[in-house]
Amino acid sequence: MITDMLKDVITSGTGTNAKISGVYQAGKTGTVEYADTEIAKNPALSGTAKDAWFAGYTKNYSMAVWTGYDQPEQSGLSMSEQQIPVYLYRSLMATLAQSSDNSDWTQPSSVVSERILAGSNPPVITNSSVNATLELFVKGHQPTGRVSSNSSTSRTPTIRRSQSQSQTPTEPSESESSQASSSFSRSTPESSTSSSVSENTQRPDTDTSSTPNDNTGGNGTPPINNNGGQTNTGGGNQGNTNQNQNQNP
Repeated sequence: MITDMLKDVITSGTGTNAKISGVYQAGKTGTVEYADTEIAKNPALSGTAKDAWFAGYTKNYSMAVWTGYDQPEQSGLSMSEQQIPVYLYRSLMATLAQSSDNSDWTQPSSVVSERILAGSNPPVITNSSVNATLELFVKGHQPTGRVSSNSSTSRTPTIRRSQSQSQTPTEPSESESSQASSSFSRSTPESSTSSSVSENTQRPDTDTSSTPNDNTGGNGTPPINNNGGQTNTGGGNQGNTNQNQNQNP
């Protein structure tokens, strides 16, 4: 399910520059922003990033690339420089893909897909392909509400629920709240760049446990300090900005 979301980052999100024709891959971009106090000391840092990342993986390899300055308090990364790790990742992964088999991930039996009525909250299943999205759920935690087949898209649809559900919306139980879905989805010589590549020996398609494996092996995502200042942007317009700048990539 995580892989399904991260595939959208490359196909239609912030990592489209990492696309490689014929290669099934997933990834995530990331930046570390400057704090207001740092910009106050050096206004030239406004609009730039302290660090830029791209972490991506296939079924065979995972790779993380970092770009930044040795003295970030003096110079930051422009918008174009923030794409450097994406381009480096694409170049290296394209080379690796030439010498390895490439195939898509297989959806495990513990995950099911349902067509969900767009905008429904809580989500309800629909048989129509109009105004709907295909979502993934952990088996046993998919929605039970279903749009009536005779409902018109021009009026409020009639929702059918199982007998165990009340017709009046209530606060979700612990079981219901645990349901999960995947939605979607200036280069200068003074800058420094590092990358790491590891070969993945475990394949997600052989894992049929109830917890889907994102197959990063611990190497497919950049180190993130939850108390740090990393801004991650990707598919589904999701992002996270933390204020503490004590990063040491």
